[in-house]
Amino acid sequence: MGDMLTNLVELIGVEYTQLLLFQRGGQQVYFPQQESLNPDHWLVKAVGMSSATTLCRHLGKQVIILPLGGSGLRYRLQKELDNGLKNGASLNQLVKNTGLSRRTISRKRARLKEERPKMSRLF
Repeated sequence: MGDMLTNLVELIGVEYTQLLLFQRGGQQVYFPQQESLNPDHWLVKAVGMSSATTLCRHLGKQVIILPLGGSGLRYRLQKELDNGLKNGASLNQLVKNTGLSRRTISRKRARLKEERPKMSRLF
């Protein structure tokens, strides 16, 4: 199925992926059919009914080992952001790719500009 972390972020976004992995990262879990979801199901309690339904629509009737969350997810988002900034991606594109807020990305962009060594004039 490819990279599970990427799939989760694409399906339910960064925030809900973090919630899911905080509670169940590294564990083997079963995603039921979406019709089997109810308010007391662990997945609904972890990410809410809307995100749980989305996950079950795509991953239903499967047993999956969820990736570890935490620093691995942060590292991947940071790498995506750094690559986008380096390659001149627009603010909107970076928000879409990372799920981070415009403000977070703008602050990172400003910090990078401050850290660049100032080029002295040659002439």
